Amino acid sequence: MIAEKLRKAILQAAMQGKLTEQLPEDGNARDLLAEIQQEKKRKIKAGEIKATGPLSPMLISEEPFDIPENWIWAKLGELVDIGIGRTPSRQQPKYWSGGKYNWIAISDMVPNGIVNHTKELVSQLAFTECFKEKLCPKGTLIMSFKLTIGRVSIVGEPSFHNEAIISIYPLLLSSKKDSFSNYLFKVLPEIALTGDTKGAIKGSTLNSKSIRNLLVPVPPSNEQNRIVTRIDQVMPLIDELERAEEELDALEKEFPDKLKKSLLQAAMQGRLTEQLPEDGDARDLLAEIQNEKKRKIKAGEIKPTKPLPPIDPEELPHEIPSNWTWTKLGELVMFENGDRGKHYAGKEKWTASGIPFINAGSLNNTYLDDASVNYIDERTFNKLRSGFIKKGDILFCLRGSLGKFAINEIFEKGTIGSSLVILRKHPGLETEYLRFYFSSPLIKLMIRTFTTGSAQPNLSASNVNNFIFPLPPIQEQLRVINRLTPLLYMINQLEKTWKQ
Repeated sequence: MIAEKLRKAILQAAMQGKLTEQLPEDGNARDLLAEIQQEKKRKIKAGEIKATGPLSPMLISEEPFDIPENWIWAKLGELVDIGIGRTPSRQQPKYWSGGKYNWIAISDMVPNGIVNHTKELVSQLAFTECFKEKLCPKGTLIMSFKLTIGRVSIVGEPSFHNEAIISIYPLLLSSKKDSFSNYLFKVLPEIALTGDTKGAIKGSTLNSKSIRNLLVPVPPSNEQNRIVTRIDQVMPLIDELERAEEELDALEKEFPDKLKKSLLQAAMQGRLTEQLPEDGDARDLLAEIQNEKKRKIKAGEIKPTKPLPPIDPEELPHEIPSNWTWTKLGELVMFENGDRGKHYAGKEKWTASGIPFINAGSLNNTYLDDASVNYIDERTFNKLRSGFIKKGDILFCLRGSLGKFAINEIFEKGTIGSSLVILRKHPGLETEYLRFYFSSPLIKLMIRTFTTGSAQPNLSASNVNNFIFPLPPIQEQLRVINRLTPLLYMINQLEKTWKQ
Protein backbone atom coordinates (compact mmCIF):
# COMPACT_ATOMS: atom_id res chain seq x y z
CA MET A 1 0.00 0.00 0.00
CA ILE A 2 1.12 3.58 -0.66
CA ALA A 3 1.02 4.57 3.04
CA GLU A 4 3.39 1.77 4.07
CA LYS A 5 5.82 2.61 1.26
CA LEU A 6 5.63 6.28 2.18
CA ARG A 7 6.25 5.50 5.85
CA LYS A 8 9.38 3.55 4.95
CA ALA A 9 10.53 6.33 2.62
CA ILE A 10 10.14 8.94 5.38
CA LEU A 11 12.17 6.86 7.84
CA GLN A 12 14.82 6.22 5.20
CA ALA A 13 15.04 9.95 4.47
CA ALA A 14 15.29 10.64 8.19
CA MET A 15 18.22 8.22 8.53
CA GLN A 16 19.98 9.84 5.57
CA GLY A 17 19.63 13.35 6.93
CA LYS A 18 17.24 14.35 4.14
CA LEU A 19 14.30 15.12 6.39
CA THR A 20 15.99 17.90 8.33
CA GLU A 21 18.50 20.68 7.83
CA GLN A 22 22.06 20.24 9.10
CA LEU A 23 23.10 23.27 11.18
CA PRO A 24 26.73 24.19 12.02
CA GLU A 25 25.78 24.94 15.63
CA ASP A 26 24.71 21.29 16.13
CA GLY A 27 28.36 20.26 16.27
CA ASN A 28 29.63 16.86 15.16
CA ALA A 29 28.25 13.44 16.07
CA ARG A 30 31.83 12.21 16.51
CA ASP A 31 31.98 14.28 19.69
CA LEU A 32 28.73 12.65 20.80
CA LEU A 33 30.19 9.18 20.14
CA ALA A 34 33.24 10.12 22.22
CA GLU A 35 30.93 11.13 25.09
CA ILE A 36 29.11 7.81 24.79
CA GLN A 37 32.36 5.83 24.90
CA GLN A 38 33.55 7.79 27.93
CA GLU A 39 30.23 7.21 29.73
CA LYS A 40 30.37 3.51 28.86
CA LYS A 41 33.84 3.19 30.41
CA ARG A 42 32.64 4.97 33.54
CA LYS A 43 29.62 2.68 33.93
CA ILE A 44 31.75 -0.45 33.45
CA LYS A 45 34.29 0.79 36.01
CA ALA A 46 31.50 1.61 38.47
CA GLY A 47 29.97 -1.86 37.97
CA GLU A 48 26.74 -0.38 36.64
CA ILE A 49 26.98 -2.40 33.41
CA LYS A 50 29.01 -5.39 32.29
CA ALA A 51 31.78 -5.17 29.72
CA THR A 52 30.95 -6.87 26.45
CA GLY A 53 33.21 -8.52 23.89
CA PRO A 54 34.69 -6.44 21.07
CA LEU A 55 32.47 -5.71 18.10
CA SER A 56 33.51 -6.69 14.59
CA PRO A 57 35.39 -3.84 12.87
CA MET A 58 33.27 -1.54 10.74
CA LEU A 59 34.27 -1.24 7.11
CA ILE A 60 33.40 1.65 4.82
CA SER A 61 32.00 -0.88 2.37
CA GLU A 62 29.44 -1.90 5.02
CA GLU A 63 27.89 1.54 5.14
CA PRO A 64 24.51 1.10 3.40
CA PHE A 65 24.05 4.74 2.31
CA ASP A 66 25.60 8.20 2.55
CA ILE A 67 24.97 10.41 5.58
CA PRO A 68 25.79 14.09 6.27
CA GLU A 69 29.38 14.99 7.12
CA ASN A 70 28.59 15.86 10.75
CA TRP A 71 26.91 12.48 11.33
CA ILE A 72 28.72 9.21 12.07
CA TRP A 73 28.07 5.52 11.58
CA ALA A 74 28.28 3.45 14.77
CA LYS A 75 27.24 0.01 15.90
CA LEU A 76 24.33 -0.34 18.28
CA GLY A 77 26.55 -2.11 20.81
CA GLU A 78 28.77 0.99 20.99
CA LEU A 79 25.82 3.25 21.73
CA VAL A 80 23.61 1.40 24.21
CA ASP A 81 23.57 -1.20 26.92
CA ILE A 82 21.30 -4.10 26.04
CA GLY A 83 19.31 -6.29 28.40
CA ILE A 84 17.76 -9.58 27.26
CA GLY A 85 14.73 -10.79 29.18
CA ARG A 86 13.73 -14.23 30.33
CA THR A 87 10.72 -16.42 31.06
CA PRO A 88 10.44 -17.81 34.57
CA SER A 89 9.94 -21.59 34.64
CA ARG A 90 6.39 -22.59 33.78
CA GLN A 91 6.95 -25.63 35.98
CA GLN A 92 7.14 -23.36 39.01
CA PRO A 93 3.67 -21.95 39.82
CA LYS A 94 5.24 -19.81 42.53
CA TYR A 95 6.63 -17.53 39.83
CA TRP A 96 3.22 -16.94 38.23
CA SER A 97 0.59 -17.20 40.96
CA GLY A 98 -0.33 -13.98 42.71
CA GLY A 99 1.27 -12.02 39.87
CA LYS A 100 2.37 -8.52 40.78
CA TYR A 101 4.70 -7.27 38.02
CA ASN A 102 4.07 -6.81 34.30
CA TRP A 103 5.81 -9.43 32.16
CA ILE A 104 5.94 -8.31 28.53
CA ALA A 105 5.64 -10.73 25.62
CA ILE A 106 5.80 -9.64 21.97
CA SER A 107 2.00 -9.87 21.79
CA ASP A 108 1.79 -7.29 24.60
CA MET A 109 3.93 -4.77 22.76
CA VAL A 110 2.12 -1.79 21.28
CA PRO A 111 3.92 -1.03 17.98
CA ASN A 112 5.42 2.46 18.31
CA GLY A 113 3.40 2.91 21.49
CA ILE A 114 3.44 2.46 25.26
CA VAL A 115 2.97 -0.85 27.10
CA ASN A 116 0.90 -0.28 30.24
CA HIS A 117 -0.71 -3.70 30.62
CA THR A 118 0.32 -7.30 29.98
CA LYS A 119 -1.64 -10.52 29.71
CA GLU A 120 0.55 -12.18 32.33
CA LEU A 121 2.07 -11.00 35.60
CA VAL A 122 4.94 -12.52 37.55
CA SER A 123 5.13 -12.87 41.31
CA GLN A 124 7.27 -11.31 44.00
CA LEU A 125 9.33 -14.53 44.08
CA ALA A 126 10.03 -14.19 40.34
CA PHE A 127 11.06 -10.59 41.06
CA THR A 128 13.69 -11.71 43.53
CA GLU A 129 14.75 -15.17 42.31
CA CYS A 130 14.52 -14.92 38.52
CA PHE A 131 15.10 -11.25 37.78
CA LYS A 132 17.29 -10.33 40.77
CA GLU A 133 15.06 -7.32 41.45
CA LYS A 134 16.11 -5.61 38.21
CA LEU A 135 12.99 -4.11 36.65
CA CYS A 136 12.94 -2.22 33.37
CA PRO A 137 12.17 1.33 34.52
CA LYS A 138 9.23 3.29 33.16
CA GLY A 139 10.26 4.93 29.87
CA THR A 140 12.62 2.12 28.80
CA LEU A 141 12.81 1.46 25.06
CA ILE A 142 12.23 -2.21 24.20
CA MET A 143 12.47 -4.04 20.86
CA SER A 144 11.54 -7.53 19.68
CA PHE A 145 14.28 -9.43 17.87
CA LYS A 146 12.85 -12.93 17.38
CA LEU A 147 10.15 -13.91 14.86
CA THR A 148 8.68 -10.39 14.90
CA ILE A 149 11.82 -8.36 14.30
CA GLY A 150 11.98 -4.64 15.05
CA ARG A 151 8.73 -4.02 16.92
CA VAL A 152 9.43 -1.20 19.36
CA SER A 153 7.54 0.05 22.39
CA ILE A 154 8.10 2.15 25.50
CA VAL A 155 7.62 0.57 28.90
CA GLY A 156 4.75 2.41 30.59
CA GLU A 157 5.13 0.80 34.03
CA PRO A 158 8.17 -0.87 35.64
CA SER A 159 8.17 -4.31 34.02
CA PHE A 160 10.02 -7.45 33.02
CA HIS A 161 10.01 -8.98 29.55
CA ASN A 162 10.69 -12.30 27.86
CA GLU A 163 13.80 -13.47 26.03
CA ALA A 164 12.48 -12.46 22.57
CA ILE A 165 12.72 -8.78 23.60
CA ILE A 166 15.64 -6.54 24.44
CA SER A 167 15.62 -3.48 26.67
CA ILE A 168 17.78 -0.64 25.35
CA TYR A 169 19.63 1.86 27.58
CA PRO A 170 21.50 4.67 25.76
CA LEU A 171 24.98 5.22 27.19
CA LEU A 172 24.62 8.98 27.62
CA LEU A 173 24.19 11.51 30.38
CA SER A 174 20.54 12.19 31.14
CA SER A 175 20.58 15.52 29.30
CA LYS A 176 21.09 13.73 25.95
CA LYS A 177 19.79 10.26 26.78
CA ASP A 178 16.14 11.08 26.08
CA SER A 179 16.97 12.62 22.68
CA PHE A 180 18.86 9.53 21.59
CA SER A 181 16.25 7.12 22.97
CA ASN A 182 13.50 8.98 21.10
CA TYR A 183 15.56 8.91 17.90
CA LEU A 184 16.18 5.17 18.22
CA PHE A 185 12.49 4.64 18.91
CA LYS A 186 11.73 6.06 15.47
CA VAL A 187 14.47 4.44 13.38
CA LEU A 188 15.14 1.06 15.01
CA PRO A 189 12.21 -0.73 13.28
CA GLU A 190 13.93 -0.09 9.94
CA ILE A 191 17.47 -0.63 11.22
CA ALA A 192 16.55 -4.00 12.79
CA LEU A 193 15.47 -5.32 9.41
CA THR A 194 19.03 -4.86 8.09
CA GLY A 195 20.50 -7.20 10.70
CA ASP A 196 22.10 -10.57 10.08
CA THR A 197 19.11 -12.80 10.76
CA LYS A 198 19.12 -16.54 11.33
CA GLY A 199 16.41 -19.02 10.43
CA ALA A 200 14.15 -20.35 13.17
CA ILE A 201 11.28 -22.81 13.20
CA LYS A 202 8.67 -20.06 13.15
CA GLY A 203 10.59 -17.40 11.23
CA SER A 204 13.73 -15.23 11.28
CA THR A 205 15.53 -14.08 14.40
CA LEU A 206 18.48 -11.92 15.45
CA ASN A 207 20.94 -12.91 18.18
CA SER A 208 22.89 -10.83 20.69
CA LYS A 209 25.88 -10.56 18.34
CA SER A 210 23.87 -9.44 15.31
CA ILE A 211 21.90 -6.97 17.47
CA ARG A 212 25.08 -5.32 18.78
CA ASN A 213 26.47 -5.12 15.25
CA LEU A 214 23.46 -3.28 13.81
CA LEU A 215 24.67 -0.16 11.99
CA VAL A 216 23.12 3.07 13.22
CA PRO A 217 23.45 6.47 11.50
CA VAL A 218 24.02 8.87 14.40
CA PRO A 219 23.20 12.60 14.05
CA PRO A 220 24.13 15.27 16.63
CA SER A 221 21.71 15.49 19.57
CA ASN A 222 19.95 18.65 18.40
CA GLU A 223 19.31 17.17 14.98
CA GLN A 224 18.00 13.99 16.63
CA ASN A 225 15.35 16.17 18.26
CA ARG A 226 14.48 17.83 14.96
CA ILE A 227 14.18 14.45 13.22
CA VAL A 228 11.83 13.13 15.92
CA THR A 229 9.71 16.31 15.72
CA ARG A 230 9.53 16.10 11.93
CA ILE A 231 8.55 12.40 11.98
CA ASP A 232 5.89 13.12 14.59
CA GLN A 233 4.46 15.80 12.29
CA VAL A 234 4.41 13.61 9.19
CA MET A 235 3.41 10.16 10.51
CA PRO A 236 -0.13 11.11 11.61
CA LEU A 237 -0.78 12.25 8.04
CA ILE A 238 0.49 8.93 6.71
CA ASP A 239 -1.66 7.11 9.29
CA GLU A 240 -4.68 8.98 7.93
CA LEU A 241 -3.70 7.96 4.40
CA GLU A 242 -3.39 4.34 5.54
CA ARG A 243 -6.86 4.40 7.09
CA ALA A 244 -8.25 5.89 3.88
CA GLU A 245 -6.49 3.19 1.85
CA GLU A 246 -7.89 0.47 4.09
CA GLU A 247 -11.40 1.91 3.74
CA LEU A 248 -11.00 2.14 -0.03
CA ASP A 249 -9.65 -1.41 -0.16
CA ALA A 250 -12.65 -2.65 1.83
CA LEU A 251 -15.01 -0.75 -0.48
CA GLU A 252 -13.30 -2.20 -3.54
CA LYS A 253 -13.67 -5.71 -2.15
CA GLU A 254 -17.33 -5.17 -1.26
CA PHE A 255 -18.28 -3.13 -4.32
CA PRO A 256 -18.63 -5.96 -6.90
CA ASP A 257 -20.78 -8.06 -4.58
CA LYS A 258 -22.93 -5.09 -3.58
CA LEU A 259 -23.34 -4.06 -7.21
CA LYS A 260 -24.41 -7.60 -8.17
CA LYS A 261 -26.97 -7.64 -5.37
CA SER A 262 -28.31 -4.22 -6.39
CA LEU A 263 -28.70 -5.30 -10.02
CA LEU A 264 -30.38 -8.59 -9.10
CA GLN A 265 -32.71 -6.78 -6.71
CA ALA A 266 -33.57 -4.24 -9.40
CA ALA A 267 -34.24 -7.10 -11.82
CA MET A 268 -36.66 -8.72 -9.37
CA GLN A 269 -38.45 -5.37 -8.98
CA GLY A 270 -38.83 -4.75 -12.72
CA ARG A 271 -36.58 -1.68 -12.54
CA LEU A 272 -33.91 -3.02 -14.87
CA THR A 273 -36.09 -3.31 -17.97
CA GLU A 274 -38.89 -1.49 -19.72
CA GLN A 275 -42.44 -2.83 -19.47
CA LEU A 276 -44.06 -3.04 -22.92
CA PRO A 277 -47.82 -3.29 -23.53
CA GLU A 278 -47.30 -6.00 -26.16
CA ASP A 279 -45.81 -8.31 -23.50
CA GLY A 280 -49.27 -8.93 -22.10
CA ASP A 281 -49.93 -9.72 -18.44
CA ALA A 282 -48.06 -12.27 -16.32
CA ARG A 283 -51.41 -13.35 -14.82
CA ASP A 284 -52.26 -14.87 -18.19
CA LEU A 285 -48.90 -16.66 -18.18
CA LEU A 286 -49.58 -17.98 -14.68
CA ALA A 287 -53.00 -19.25 -15.82
CA GLU A 288 -51.35 -21.06 -18.75
CA ILE A 289 -48.82 -22.68 -16.37
CA GLN A 290 -51.60 -23.81 -14.03
CA ASN A 291 -53.64 -25.23 -16.94
CA GLU A 292 -50.59 -27.17 -18.15
CA LYS A 293 -50.05 -28.43 -14.62
CA LYS A 294 -53.67 -29.66 -14.45
CA ARG A 295 -53.26 -31.38 -17.80
CA LYS A 296 -50.17 -33.25 -16.62
CA ILE A 297 -51.91 -34.33 -13.42
CA LYS A 298 -54.87 -35.61 -15.40
CA ALA A 299 -52.57 -37.45 -17.79
CA GLY A 300 -50.74 -39.03 -14.85
CA GLU A 301 -47.46 -37.37 -15.79
CA ILE A 302 -47.11 -35.71 -12.37
CA LYS A 303 -48.73 -36.22 -8.99
CA PRO A 304 -51.29 -33.74 -7.63
CA THR A 305 -50.16 -31.46 -4.79
CA LYS A 306 -52.02 -29.70 -2.01
CA PRO A 307 -53.28 -26.17 -2.81
CA LEU A 308 -50.93 -23.48 -1.54
CA PRO A 309 -52.25 -20.82 0.84
CA PRO A 310 -52.91 -17.41 -0.76
CA ILE A 311 -50.25 -14.70 -0.48
CA ASP A 312 -50.83 -12.26 2.36
CA PRO A 313 -50.23 -8.70 1.09
CA GLU A 314 -48.17 -8.14 4.23
CA GLU A 315 -45.69 -10.75 2.92
CA LEU A 316 -44.82 -8.76 -0.20
CA PRO A 317 -41.28 -7.35 0.13
CA HIS A 318 -41.53 -4.70 -2.59
CA GLU A 319 -43.62 -3.40 -5.45
CA ILE A 320 -43.54 -4.87 -8.95
CA PRO A 321 -44.86 -3.57 -12.31
CA SER A 322 -48.61 -3.78 -12.84
CA ASN A 323 -48.29 -6.41 -15.57
CA TRP A 324 -46.24 -8.69 -13.32
CA THR A 325 -47.77 -10.88 -10.66
CA TRP A 326 -46.74 -12.27 -7.31
CA THR A 327 -47.10 -16.03 -7.02
CA LYS A 328 -45.56 -18.86 -5.07
CA LEU A 329 -42.67 -20.91 -6.32
CA GLY A 330 -44.73 -24.06 -5.90
CA GLU A 331 -47.13 -22.80 -8.59
CA LEU A 332 -44.27 -22.67 -11.10
CA VAL A 333 -42.12 -25.71 -10.35
CA MET A 334 -42.49 -29.32 -9.24
CA PHE A 335 -40.51 -30.55 -6.23
CA GLU A 336 -38.85 -33.92 -5.77
CA ASN A 337 -36.93 -34.99 -2.67
CA GLY A 338 -34.12 -37.51 -2.72
CA ASP A 339 -34.54 -41.05 -1.39
CA ARG A 340 -33.80 -40.88 2.33
CA GLY A 341 -34.72 -44.50 3.05
CA LYS A 342 -32.61 -47.61 3.68
CA HIS A 343 -31.18 -47.56 0.16
CA TYR A 344 -29.76 -44.04 0.51
CA ALA A 345 -26.39 -43.70 -1.29
CA GLY A 346 -24.09 -42.86 1.61
CA LYS A 347 -20.34 -42.32 1.26
CA GLU A 348 -19.63 -46.01 1.58
CA LYS A 349 -21.51 -46.56 -1.71
CA TRP A 350 -19.67 -43.92 -3.74
CA THR A 351 -17.52 -45.06 -6.65
CA ALA A 352 -14.83 -43.49 -8.83
CA SER A 353 -17.19 -43.37 -11.81
CA GLY A 354 -20.72 -44.29 -12.73
CA ILE A 355 -23.97 -42.39 -12.24
CA PRO A 356 -23.70 -38.84 -10.82
CA PHE A 357 -24.65 -38.44 -7.17
CA ILE A 358 -25.07 -34.72 -6.43
CA ASN A 359 -24.76 -33.32 -2.92
CA ALA A 360 -24.26 -29.84 -1.48
CA GLY A 361 -20.53 -29.83 -2.24
CA SER A 362 -21.33 -30.08 -5.95
CA LEU A 363 -23.47 -26.92 -5.99
CA ASN A 364 -21.84 -23.73 -7.29
CA ASN A 365 -24.72 -21.20 -7.50
CA THR A 366 -24.68 -21.38 -11.28
CA TYR A 367 -24.65 -24.24 -13.79
CA LEU A 368 -23.59 -27.64 -12.49
CA ASP A 369 -20.24 -29.01 -13.66
CA ASP A 370 -18.62 -32.37 -13.16
CA ALA A 371 -15.60 -31.09 -11.21
CA SER A 372 -16.92 -31.97 -7.76
CA VAL A 373 -19.50 -34.66 -8.45
CA ASN A 374 -19.54 -38.05 -6.71
CA TYR A 375 -20.73 -41.24 -8.36
CA ILE A 376 -22.62 -44.43 -7.55
CA ASP A 377 -22.96 -47.64 -9.51
CA GLU A 378 -25.99 -48.76 -11.50
CA ARG A 379 -27.05 -51.29 -8.89
CA THR A 380 -27.22 -48.69 -6.11
CA PHE A 381 -29.00 -46.24 -8.40
CA ASN A 382 -31.68 -48.77 -9.36
CA LYS A 383 -32.61 -49.34 -5.70
CA LEU A 384 -33.51 -45.68 -5.19
CA ARG A 385 -37.15 -44.63 -5.30
CA SER A 386 -36.85 -40.87 -5.87
CA GLY A 387 -34.52 -37.94 -6.41
CA PHE A 388 -33.77 -38.58 -10.08
CA ILE A 389 -32.44 -35.54 -11.91
CA LYS A 390 -33.11 -34.42 -15.49
CA LYS A 391 -31.58 -31.75 -17.67
CA GLY A 392 -32.91 -28.32 -16.79
CA ASP A 393 -33.53 -29.20 -13.12
CA ILE A 394 -32.56 -26.79 -10.37
CA LEU A 395 -30.93 -28.48 -7.37
CA PHE A 396 -31.42 -26.54 -4.13
CA CYS A 397 -29.84 -27.13 -0.72
CA LEU A 398 -32.23 -27.34 2.26
CA ARG A 399 -29.73 -28.04 5.05
CA GLY A 400 -26.13 -27.23 5.87
CA SER A 401 -25.04 -25.03 2.95
CA LEU A 402 -28.48 -23.46 3.01
CA GLY A 403 -29.57 -21.78 -0.22
CA LYS A 404 -26.78 -23.08 -2.45
CA PHE A 405 -28.08 -24.17 -5.83
CA ALA A 406 -27.04 -25.31 -9.28
CA ILE A 407 -28.80 -25.89 -12.59
CA ASN A 408 -28.20 -29.23 -14.28
CA GLU A 409 -27.59 -28.93 -18.00
CA ILE A 410 -24.98 -31.69 -18.42
CA PHE A 411 -26.27 -34.91 -16.83
CA GLU A 412 -29.02 -36.95 -18.51
CA LYS A 413 -29.20 -39.20 -15.46
CA GLY A 414 -28.31 -38.89 -11.79
CA THR A 415 -29.62 -38.51 -8.25
CA ILE A 416 -29.33 -36.16 -5.27
CA GLY A 417 -28.16 -36.28 -1.66
CA SER A 418 -30.52 -36.03 1.31
CA SER A 419 -29.87 -32.31 1.90
CA LEU A 420 -31.07 -31.32 -1.59
CA VAL A 421 -34.37 -30.98 -3.38
CA ILE A 422 -35.08 -31.00 -7.13
CA LEU A 423 -37.06 -28.11 -8.64
CA ARG A 424 -38.41 -28.85 -12.12
CA LYS A 425 -39.96 -25.87 -13.87
CA HIS A 426 -43.13 -25.79 -15.92
CA PRO A 427 -43.07 -24.28 -19.45
CA GLY A 428 -43.42 -20.49 -19.44
CA LEU A 429 -40.57 -19.89 -17.00
CA GLU A 430 -37.07 -19.14 -18.30
CA THR A 431 -34.26 -21.10 -16.61
CA GLU A 432 -31.92 -18.08 -16.55
CA TYR A 433 -34.57 -15.91 -14.91
CA LEU A 434 -34.93 -18.60 -12.24
CA ARG A 435 -31.15 -18.57 -11.78
CA PHE A 436 -31.20 -14.83 -11.19
CA TYR A 437 -34.05 -15.27 -8.70
CA PHE A 438 -32.03 -17.83 -6.71
CA SER A 439 -29.01 -15.47 -6.76
CA SER A 440 -30.94 -12.40 -5.65
CA PRO A 441 -31.37 -10.80 -2.21
CA LEU A 442 -35.03 -11.85 -2.42
CA ILE A 443 -34.10 -15.51 -2.04
CA LYS A 444 -32.04 -14.63 1.05
CA LEU A 445 -35.13 -12.94 2.50
CA MET A 446 -37.23 -16.03 1.79
CA ILE A 447 -34.65 -18.27 3.47
CA ARG A 448 -34.61 -16.06 6.59
CA THR A 449 -38.42 -16.06 6.64
CA PHE A 450 -38.83 -19.82 6.46
CA THR A 451 -35.76 -21.32 8.15
CA THR A 452 -36.25 -23.41 11.26
CA GLY A 453 -33.79 -24.60 13.86
CA SER A 454 -31.12 -22.56 15.62
CA ALA A 455 -28.04 -24.80 15.83
CA GLN A 456 -28.25 -25.71 12.15
CA PRO A 457 -31.01 -23.82 10.32
CA ASN A 458 -32.83 -25.84 7.69
CA LEU A 459 -35.72 -25.74 5.24
CA SER A 460 -38.22 -28.27 3.95
CA ALA A 461 -39.49 -28.67 0.40
CA SER A 462 -42.81 -27.36 1.72
CA ASN A 463 -41.06 -24.15 2.85
CA VAL A 464 -39.52 -23.60 -0.58
CA ASN A 465 -42.94 -24.30 -2.14
CA ASN A 466 -44.18 -21.18 -0.35
CA PHE A 467 -41.36 -18.85 -1.40
CA ILE A 468 -42.99 -15.87 -3.09
CA PHE A 469 -41.92 -15.16 -6.64
CA PRO A 470 -42.18 -12.03 -8.87
CA LEU A 471 -43.35 -13.35 -12.25
CA PRO A 472 -42.96 -11.14 -15.35
CA PRO A 473 -44.39 -11.90 -18.79
CA ILE A 474 -42.18 -14.27 -20.79
CA GLN A 475 -40.85 -11.53 -23.10
CA GLU A 476 -39.76 -9.42 -20.16
CA GLN A 477 -38.08 -12.43 -18.59
CA LEU A 478 -35.97 -12.58 -21.75
CA ARG A 479 -35.19 -8.84 -21.59
CA VAL A 480 -34.12 -9.19 -17.95
CA ILE A 481 -31.80 -12.03 -18.98
CA ASN A 482 -30.35 -10.06 -21.91
CA ARG A 483 -29.83 -6.97 -19.73
CA LEU A 484 -28.42 -8.68 -16.66
CA THR A 485 -26.11 -11.27 -18.24
CA PRO A 486 -23.53 -8.84 -19.73
CA LEU A 487 -23.65 -6.60 -16.65
CA LEU A 488 -22.87 -9.47 -14.29
CA TYR A 489 -20.12 -10.66 -16.62
CA MET A 490 -18.47 -7.22 -16.55
CA ILE A 491 -18.67 -7.11 -12.75
CA ASN A 492 -17.05 -10.54 -12.51
CA GLN A 493 -14.23 -9.38 -14.78
CA LEU A 494 -13.80 -6.25 -12.69
CA GLU A 495 -13.65 -8.36 -9.53
CA LYS A 496 -10.94 -10.57 -11.04
CA THR A 497 -8.90 -7.49 -11.98
CA TRP A 498 -9.07 -6.09 -8.44
CA LYS A 499 -8.00 -9.40 -6.95
CA GLN A 500 -4.84 -9.54 -9.05
